[in-house]
Amino acid sequence: MGVGWPLERTDRRGRSLTFAVDGSGPWLLLPWCNVNWFDFSDLSVLSREHTVIVASPLGFGASGRGEPDAYRLDELLDDLLHVCSAVGADRFDVFGYSLTGALVAALGCASDRVRSAMAGGFPLLGSYAAVRNDAERLIGDPDFVAGISDAFDAAAVIAVYRDLAQLADGDLVDRRRCRMAACWGDDDTVLRAFDSSADLAAELAGRDVDVVRLEGLGHDSLLLHIDEVLRLTSAWFMDPQPMSSPRRARPSHDELNPRSSRS
Repeated sequence: MGVGWPLERTDRRGRSLTFAVDGSGPWLLLPWCNVNWFDFSDLSVLSREHTVIVASPLGFGASGRGEPDAYRLDELLDDLLHVCSAVGADRFDVFGYSLTGALVAALGCASDRVRSAMAGGFPLLGSYAAVRNDAERLIGDPDFVAGISDAFDAAAVIAVYRDLAQLADGDLVDRRRCRMAACWGDDDTVLRAFDSSADLAAELAGRDVDVVRLEGLGHDSLLLHIDEVLRLTSAWFMDPQPMSSPRRARPSHDELNPRSSRS
């Protein structure tokens, strides 16, 4: 489990929550759940302009584990808010991808403390129940669970998706209290499997959600080029003006072929 910054801890509900903070500028929260950001980036592209909080709710990352009934979505969101309070971040921006993209959107619905939220790689207008069903299928595979047990508690993942499935499809957008953007790779077949929208970008833009699409990247490969995504994310957080139309971005040759620049 790679960690690039010194870890700190705070307690909530009698259990330990882990976080790390670095940088300067406006507060920016990166939930550390299924994605350990330090496996893909040193996060300097963000910390140059933001004070970045990398925080894990109960059941994820290096935070403590609990019983299955401790993993309700509202409690996990409160874990993240607790960490933000502990470091003095009254209001903050937030970015997440895949599962954490769902948490980011849910946090933007739950708390007025979120200024702006960018949710990546999650079907915001798709079928939340279908996502839950797929997660339950994966968690039913003992080999899969054994492979992820150090990174997160499978029961926490299922709890998040089961609670999201209680929402009407689209609620993560329609109930938000903050400025919102969505991002994904043009070749994200995972996203397309759960969202049948004829033109997802146009539908989101019609709901005043800004859109960034990364050309040539799929659901997993986007993480391998996360610094490009984070650069666009940082620029969006720093610019309060809404996009006039969905934005397409094409990573450079070196970003699409990161090993070629090191050979």
